[in-house]
Amino acid sequence: MPPALHRLRTLRFHHIDGDRLIAYSRTGPATGDMVLCVVSLDPDVPRRGTLVLAPGDLGISARSVDLVDEVSGEALTWSQTLPVHLDPGRDVAAIYTSPAPPPLRSTCEH
Repeated sequence: MPPALHRLRTLRFHHIDGDRLIAYSRTGPATGDMVLCVVSLDPDVPRRGTLVLAPGDLGISARSVDLVDEVSGEALTWSQTLPVHLDPGRDVAAIYTSPAPPPLRSTCEH
């Protein structure tokens, strides 16, 4: 289980323009890993929406983030908008993860 799921402290809800969709994320404060979820509140009807986020909304400062769709296994890069289509016959949620960023390396020589 990603460290971002261990605590509720970093739970954030996000605006999504799709009717009956809810979007939220959690970030691991110590590790920087992130989980972004979009779920449908309607188990019978396909729903579409667009999630628009600023970098700070996910608790990270990057302008783009490499994500993995944990449902399909697809890799993608989010840069400001993320179109979401949920079909109850296929998937009732979208779960995206981003691994923790690599540690900064010092360029100073001793």
